[in-house]
Amino acid sequence: MIEGNGVALVWAPAGPGWYEHYYSWNDIAFYGVSPVGFGEKPGYEDKDATIEDMNTTGLPCYLSEDGLTIMNEPQ
Repeated sequence: MIEGNGVALVWAPAGPGWYEHYYSWNDIAFYGVSPVGFGEKPGYEDKDATIEDMNTTGLPCYLSEDGLTIMNEPQ
């Protein structure tokens, strides 16, 4: 469960809208690190993401209020 901004999200590892690629905890937690999105994050190759990383730069920060859309900016 990921909690923040007055909401609690239960993270589903699969379902509608998920691509066939399975993202790692680091991929999801560092989503908002420049360059924003999935892909290489220079300087983060040897870092293990923490719950604090997930709460500040993680993909859940970029979800719309209804959780159905990935937004361009943290919400």
